[in-house]
Parts: sequence; structure tokens; C-alpha cells
Amino acid sequence: MDPAKDTFEYSGRSVLVDRVMKEFGLTKDYVSQELQRRKALLEWMYNNKINRFGEVGRVIRDYYADPEGVAEKIRLRMTV
Repeated sequence: MDPAKDTFEYSGRSVLVDRVMKEFGLTKDYVSQELQRRKALLEWMYNNKINRFGEVGRVIRDYYADPEGVAEKIRLRMTV
């Protein structure tokens, strides 16, 4: 973390992610794909000015109910 720049730098390994993968039996590929989907979701929300509590909550609820479906909707809306 660089407090002066208010940024985080990835060092190539996350102890927390390693712990979660081990605890839940997840593969590195699965976790990587999930993080990419979540990143795309956050970027989409930012680009579409979805920032009110209720709106954010709805998107997150929808994502947890159907992650792949929401990810697909976002991909379709990004290409339109």
C-alpha cells in the first residue's frame, strides 16, 4: 500500500486469497475469474453512476443470486 498515492500494489501473492482458496477448496483459476468478474461489475457500476445505497444493494443481490447471468448482462451492455 502506498498511502501517499492512496493505492495498493499487488506483490504477486495474497495471503488472504491463499487462505480462502485453501479453506473453501477453490482453484487459482476460479478465484482469478471471480475477481475479474467482480472488478468488471464494480467498473460497470462506476461507469453507470450506480452509487446510491439501494441501487448498489440491488446489483450486489442480483450478482450473488446469479453471478454468471449478471456478468453476461454487463458484458452485453458494455458492447452496445
